[in-house]
Amino acid sequence: MENPSPAAALGRALWALLLATLGATGLPRGGESVCSARAPAKYSITFTGKWSQTAFPKQYPMFRPPAQWSSLLALDLYPYDAGTDSGFTFSSPNFATIPQDTVTEITSSSPSHPANSFYYPRLKALPPIARVTLVRLRQSPRAFVPSAPVLPSRDNEIIDSASVPETPLDCEVSLWSSWGLCGGPCGRLGAKSRTRYVRVQPANNGSPCPELEEEAECVPDNCV
Repeated sequence: MENPSPAAALGRALWALLLATLGATGLPRGGESVCSARAPAKYSITFTGKWSQTAFPKQYPMFRPPAQWSSLLALDLYPYDAGTDSGFTFSSPNFATIPQDTVTEITSSSPSHPANSFYYPRLKALPPIARVTLVRLRQSPRAFVPSAPVLPSRDNEIIDSASVPETPLDCEVSLWSSWGLCGGPCGRLGAKSRTRYVRVQPANNGSPCPELEEEAECVPDNCV
């Protein structure tokens, strides 16, 4: 299975978030006029990295140079259908899609209808409709800790807002190997063994590793 790049996944997530936000807040309500904005909009996005060995211990790089956040990252964005309204064009009547459909990418041939505002069948792919540029402003030597929400106290529990929640990582071992040869003297029971190895070491109070070697009685085939 092909692994999507972090940049592509981040771009899709940002674009889907923007669509969801605009779709939820931009729909006209009773007594409100339809949005008539004509000038292009410019948004400011704040990205805070939370990747750390404590929060995501599995496959965290331990024996390589420390993971680095890129100082500059630019992502091209493409149109998506938020699944909230029916119609192909920008001026289609405001008919809500009930039930709401999933968010899907709009391509030069999908939806495959000439009325589609992005229908360009001679193009293999649409050009970007926007670009998001992320510029690293600063780096912190410690993992980001979100501020604790202000909630009314209901008990005497003390919450340490400065601690980063630990994600337990259980030990993972391989499958058992084949049984070895049965060794022992003739006329008596012998012993055979098999082994397995640790694939992922436990971390953050995860389940410890089980036994890596197992023995069993057997009848020797070629006794001495």
